[in-house]
Amino acid sequence: MSLLALSVALDAKDPEARHHSDRVARYAYALGARLGLAGDRLDALTSAALLHDIGVLGIPDALMRRTDPLLPHELDVMREHAVIGERIVEAAGMADIAPWIRHHHERIDGRGYPDGLIGDAIPFESRIIAVVEALETITANRYERPGRRATAADELEANKGTQFDAAITDALLDLIVAGRLDEEEVPPLLKQTDAGRIHDPEWVVTREGGRRRLAA
Repeated sequence: MSLLALSVALDAKDPEARHHSDRVARYAYALGARLGLAGDRLDALTSAALLHDIGVLGIPDALMRRTDPLLPHELDVMREHAVIGERIVEAAGMADIAPWIRHHHERIDGRGYPDGLIGDAIPFESRIIAVVEALETITANRYERPGRRATAADELEANKGTQFDAAITDALLDLIVAGRLDEEEVPPLLKQTDAGRIHDPEWVVTREGGRRRLAA
């Protein structure tokens, strides 16, 4: 199964989150380029970001559509998506990006999953995907929950060095403040999809939020 076919399958699994992965891939591409990635490595990062949630194909639909807090045992099931995703992309012949998908929910402080990795033990690409996925999740309107665009920068800032890699988060915040994240070229991979059409720049943090960071 091709990478784009897997992406279409993921959209079909969770229509409410349709295009979440496209946006995460676009943000990862922009941030990866900002951090000096290029060529095949940047393309591989974009692929991993596009498929970061592919493991939800193995999660029961009832859990995927829950809007109330999950019970502890349900949360354990949901967290299995990272390991399931690793297995899926390995089976699809993309073993090089499989570890990045497995570890995209690790935290710098070691409190993430599935392996509780700490700091630089987390793959660099996983650390990029972690923070751009958080940004997309914070800002998107989903499951009758409005996005929190105005507070996105503050939320990322508050969690850098604990949940997110501090240097990577600073680079993302710099892109946001400069108004550049939503202006970057569509990654070549996503030109094969309708991602260019669905990208909505209104997720961006408010200019007031950007000015607050610049003045800090």
